[in-house]
Amino acid sequence: MFDLPPLLRYNETRFLRILTDSLNKEKSPMDQKPNVLPLRMEDVSYQYEPDARPAVSHVTLEVERGSFVAVLGHNGSGKSTLMRIMSGVFRANAGETEYNGKNVWENDRVKSQVVYLSDDWYFFPHDTLRETADFYASVYKNFSYERFETLTEKFGLDPQRKVNTFSKGMTKQASVILAVSCDTQYI
Repeated sequence: MFDLPPLLRYNETRFLRILTDSLNKEKSPMDQKPNVLPLRMEDVSYQYEPDARPAVSHVTLEVERGSFVAVLGHNGSGKSTLMRIMSGVFRANAGETEYNGKNVWENDRVKSQVVYLSDDWYFFPHDTLRETADFYASVYKNFSYERFETLTEKFGLDPQRKVNTFSKGMTKQASVILAVSCDTQYI
């Protein structure tokens, strides 16, 4: 078996690799505070069932502001579960997930700055894209209708069309438009 240093190994066949790269070398005042990173996960683990194999096991991660993070791994390696923990959708069974020193779980203020862009995004079945945007605006106070309108026009999506009539590709475009329009610090 070969060894890859930044690899998290759950067993001989399950791998999860987290790559980070800084996109912005400028430091903000928050970055100057000792021991406070924009995103920090400490020894995070998650199991769906008490006796099941861990979906995420002892992940420790620190991400600086302005970084790009890629989570890579085989099917079933825990990528989506890790992202759900990062966004506060799931609560880790063990460990801490913090943004700017504040725990994400049950913290609406932190969650308002994080949007989880799922590969299987749920839309209300009979809503138009505009009605869906209105729902997101009720959750994300910084929602940008200007950005939403610009992006729907550029992608050629009709905001008055019901989302359940969109093709799979159009649905993916709509999910990206909505996530970007939420104007959060983290996607």
